[in-house]
Amino acid sequence: MSGHSASSVDVTICIPSFNRADLVSETLDSILAQTHPLWEALIVEDGSTDDSVAVIAGYARRDPRVRLITRAREPKGACTCRNIAVENGRGRYVMFLDTDDLLAPFCIEQRLAVMDENPHLDFAVFPMLLFQDDARTADRLWNVDTEEDDLVRLLRLDPICQGTGTLWRRDSFRRSGMWDEQLRLWQDIELHLRAFAGGYRYAKRLDLRPDVFIRETDASLSRGSYQSREKLESRSAVARRAVATLRQLGRAELVPQVRYFCSSVVLGAIGTNNFDLAREMREWGLREGVLSPREARGLRFAELFRASRLDRIPAVQRMRDQLASAFSAKSTLGRIRVATRDRIAADRRRVEPAGSVSVVVPVRNEAGRIAACIEGILNQTIKVREIIVIDSGSTDGTLEILSRYPEVRVLAIDVAEFNHGETRNLGVRSATSDWVVLTVGDARPADAGWIERLFQGVIDAEVVGVCGAQVVPHERDANPAEWFRPISEPRLERVQFSSEEQFDRLAPAEKLKACSWDDVTALYRRDVVLRIPFRRTTFAEDAIWAKDALRAGHALVYNPAARVYHFHTETPEFTFKRTLSAMYHRYRSFGYLYDEPKLAVPLLRAFSVVIRQHRLSWRERASWSAYAWRNHRAARSAVRAFREAATGGTARLEELHEHYCGTPPIPQKTSGLRPT
Repeated sequence: MSGHSASSVDVTICIPSFNRADLVSETLDSILAQTHPLWEALIVEDGSTDDSVAVIAGYARRDPRVRLITRAREPKGACTCRNIAVENGRGRYVMFLDTDDLLAPFCIEQRLAVMDENPHLDFAVFPMLLFQDDARTADRLWNVDTEEDDLVRLLRLDPICQGTGTLWRRDSFRRSGMWDEQLRLWQDIELHLRAFAGGYRYAKRLDLRPDVFIRETDASLSRGSYQSREKLESRSAVARRAVATLRQLGRAELVPQVRYFCSSVVLGAIGTNNFDLAREMREWGLREGVLSPREARGLRFAELFRASRLDRIPAVQRMRDQLASAFSAKSTLGRIRVATRDRIAADRRRVEPAGSVSVVVPVRNEAGRIAACIEGILNQTIKVREIIVIDSGSTDGTLEILSRYPEVRVLAIDVAEFNHGETRNLGVRSATSDWVVLTVGDARPADAGWIERLFQGVIDAEVVGVCGAQVVPHERDANPAEWFRPISEPRLERVQFSSEEQFDRLAPAEKLKACSWDDVTALYRRDVVLRIPFRRTTFAEDAIWAKDALRAGHALVYNPAARVYHFHTETPEFTFKRTLSAMYHRYRSFGYLYDEPKLAVPLLRAFSVVIRQHRLSWRERASWSAYAWRNHRAARSAVRAFREAATGGTARLEELHEHYCGTPPIPQKTSGLRPT
């Protein structure tokens, strides 16, 4: 570092070190490769028993910007080491790095430019990528920006950043209280909770190139023994401190959001038989208003299942998992993929969709629900250019209802012409916008931000489609046995393949997972659908289109936050045909053959949900339970029939499909129907 005085150091890189002799050289090499030279790297040794000290000392001898410090005070741990580095650093700014992570060569230069251009900021947040073995394969972002408040996201365990993703002014960081040295886990969450709630000024620059590569290993400095007693108590302390901080800073309305912290500790303690800690945390949560009485009871049941060893029974395991799912936050951590390391994709690409989006709705005899569908579309925060309804012979008053809406354009086809793929192609061809949303007449948007959330998935120019999720509405007339069973809710992820061969090498289950598309709630780039139209098929046209688009090299995004309410009151005959048709097309298109489903577990789960619905009469509960029984049996019969036919070869499968599914299966169309 000749030519640079100590006072000219811009950034202090603070690195705790413990038994990383095999990886620390790669980390230090990435620091030495920085395009901006005015940095210092302070590595604080925390008692390594391998060759870490010797390796780091060699770098320190070769470059005086690398300094090795031995921790000389308690407590042991990464937080203490980071604070020691801050206290001994000379830089105007501080950043944090672990000994298994890597910096992009432009990292410090990029971060300094942002902070120097914004002297009012205390810190800034930058994009990072995750990798396992080779940083050149890194393709998953740490997280992405959304419209949601950053503090609320953090409380839901969906933080926008962690320690490595920020650059702090040194004085601001010291004023914040620095790292809590007593914590063994959730240190980043606790630090940023103070920063977000305490009014520290920051900027999110997730539109820039990712500049840090986070290695995912089981042996990272603070990740081992995640559910150990010590780390459970650390997480418990963060939850308690979160409530105190929120109340102290006048944000008491957010206290119930701490339930995600609380339930994580309780469920972790239950899973490791730390029942005393589980009870203590559950009672604290109820007392402080973090948990509702119902949530506390659910956690109590989970504890009883574990303590009595009933959770070894598969049916009880399902019930336990259902209780735990109530505390599952929608997180995008590590779930958004980018095609290349340098893609600018962290902050979603801004699309100006108003007036450039059409909605296509196939219908037939939807008089009971079409008004809710159309009004939900018209009430979106993003205004649509047109609503195109394709009617295939409605006779129940659907057309009369549609005539009330001047925004709706109806295209009429004969019922004999209906085909799931071709009907949607007709709608896309008839649209006049660059983007087309597909849904159906018996679905309705879950909220006014449905289309906006679909567009949030357009994070770069290679994305040609975004798929949302459909869920069963919590209404008396909708099957309560399915209220807590999300339908085709895909994981939030950007999916893309470099070639047809890369896709074709996937196992059948992986192909189907990548193509879990659902045109009940999906956004499409119109020009791409014109080039890659839906296939003429009685079922699974959406999954097959996703396969064709991915094999052509396009990118698709799943955003389960873009939700619609949708359900069918199904007869056993419809359930049989739908299951058979789905199996046929997924087997022919993806090579995937379903296992025979268990009958007891899903039925017990459905019965338990129905029985708990106190708003239903006992007659209704019995009726819905019988409904679940009939349809589960029908689905299992379809799987059995298909698996038996599959042993007879392609001709037997074609014969079976033509016999039962020569025409698309049509569900009952009713309003307010209850099973009898």
